[in-house]
Amino acid sequence: MGRKKPYNIGEKVLVADPQVFIRCGYPLGISDGIQAVETDYEDKVIGFLRNISSQSTKMLPSRVERKACKNIMKELAVVWLHQRKFGGNLRAIHTEDDTRVTEGNSPYEIATIRYVKTGLRDSGSVYDSMSPEDYEGPSLYDQKTHRILGLVDPGEIYSCVLFEIEDIHVTKI
Repeated sequence: MGRKKPYNIGEKVLVADPQVFIRCGYPLGISDGIQAVETDYEDKVIGFLRNISSQSTKMLPSRVERKACKNIMKELAVVWLHQRKFGGNLRAIHTEDDTRVTEGNSPYEIATIRYVKTGLRDSGSVYDSMSPEDYEGPSLYDQKTHRILGLVDPGEIYSCVLFEIEDIHVTKI
């Protein structure tokens, strides 16, 4: 495989394939966990918060109750994800097809460049003794590095990034 084309901040590119970068990680993300937990536990958590509030002389304001419920749901989602080991050991790039970024065939300017790694996670191991020589830390097999470009409208390099995309989905102009 040949070397990747160099990209520099400020260069203009066209989006060839509208596969917008969402995240890099394991199959299940925090949004999956929150959705699963809300389905099963949201009513119970709200009931619990209202029960606590009713035992007090002052009722919780609804915004405080909503914020507490949201925070509890997020923490329950983290537990849910850990119990399911984040859905597996394959660390991959997750994208979404967004045709809006190719409308008008307009160019974008590179505002940020970052790199992510994908591969199959090995949790490592500890052998018989507890000496440091018998410890293998976690690692990624079949590791690949991907370049992620943060794109903005031309001339607005210091504005917020509109979206991120892997470099294989754009062409330099």
